[in-house]
Amino acid sequence: TSVGGSLGHDVYAPTSVAELKRHGFDYWALGHIHGRTVHSEAPTIVMPGMPQGRDINEAGPKSATLVEVDDRRRVQLSVLPTASAVFERVSLDVAPVVDKADLTRQFDRVLEQAAEAAGARPGEVTLVARLTLTGATALSSYLRRDADLILHEAKAAADRVGAVAIEGLEIDTRAPGRPVAPGMAADRLGPLVELRALVLEGGEALAPVRAQAIETLEKLRRALPAEARDILGADEAATAALAERMIAQGVDDVLARLEVGLVAEGTS
Repeated sequence: TSVGGSLGHDVYAPTSVAELKRHGFDYWALGHIHGRTVHSEAPTIVMPGMPQGRDINEAGPKSATLVEVDDRRRVQLSVLPTASAVFERVSLDVAPVVDKADLTRQFDRVLEQAAEAAGARPGEVTLVARLTLTGATALSSYLRRDADLILHEAKAAADRVGAVAIEGLEIDTRAPGRPVAPGMAADRLGPLVELRALVLEGGEALAPVRAQAIETLEKLRRALPAEARDILGADEAATAALAERMIAQGVDDVLARLEVGLVAEGTS
């Protein structure tokens, strides 16, 4: 049963905690939702979750629940960790990062912390991390352009930490108000800053692009199973907001390549 429903899951054999309690059982072992939840302690109503996550959308520790009932019908629960791979999203704010060497050090630091929090141990439990870089940084253009190289650096850091695997890399950085790339005077990048503002503040001129982005999201939504459709926005406002983020990221990706061209021209 999905009990009263759960975000990201279809409704299945719906019921309520109050209704389960009325039946008079000492213990209910529920199923269907993959996240562990103790719905009630008197009587005991437990959704034990699942023993092993399958992908990044089933992140966090996974376990089995051992239930012991004594002669007085008292119920005691024990959580037994069972996952050999723990999926987690790991975020790194790169705003303070000044160069590639510093970025490498930050990879080591944040992955070490995440591995410890996940209980990762070589040969026993592996942290499978999706790494997301965030923040306003002058290196944003280079991170976006060379995402494949950054991913390689992140995987190398995971190897150094041990018991960590990088499932993927997301670049969600942005340039500061006046981005300055290595070897490039700030005034040479001024036109790119202005261009970004013109595109993203295009008003009605940007309306067709917004409409196309929303249409693309709606097509993708129709292709997804019912329980996954809210990923692309639970309502029209959320879908529109996601479309805006997609447009902004696309603009930053294009400008990143233009900026690198300006840097090459200015240093040649």
